[in-house]
Amino acid sequence: MIGDIEGALEAQYRLAPLRIAFGLGSFPVVTKDALNFIGVNVGDPIKPIDHYTEQNMAKLKDILVTMNLLK
Repeated sequence: MIGDIEGALEAQYRLAPLRIAFGLGSFPVVTKDALNFIGVNVGDPIKPIDHYTEQNMAKLKDILVTMNLLK
């Protein structure tokens, strides 16, 4: 809604953990893996880009759980 500063700020705070997660790997790997985790099958990254470490994959899963996007 136009002029809804409080709503916009709340949305930014809700999305902040996901924006921070973009630092876990190269673009678009984090976006693709997040979508795959929540059930939107977008496939694997195209070479030469590859998935990032299992440790960072676990961090991404934790972020998605915290955001109530994954159980």
